[in-house]
Amino acid sequence: MDREFRVGRETGDYILSGDMALSRRHFRIQIFKSNGILYRFIAEDLESLNGTTFEWNEIDGKSPVKTQEIVESHNNNGQFL
Repeated sequence: MDREFRVGRETGDYILSGDMALSRRHFRIQIFKSNGILYRFIAEDLESLNGTTFEWNEIDGKSPVKTQEIVESHNNNGQFL
């Protein structure tokens, strides 16, 4: 893994304090460099109460994602990456 960032309502690299649909520690994205140029992104729900959804598919454990996918946290829709 080359880098990771976490998203949450109270802790993480990106804190979205006004969104009550997010858990304190909601999800993380792991970034892996591949072939020296390309990157792979893996999303992981951090046992959030409402779950984490990318491209309208709920994540169970770890899941590969694309940089243009939409993050939906049940009541919250928005472009994230």
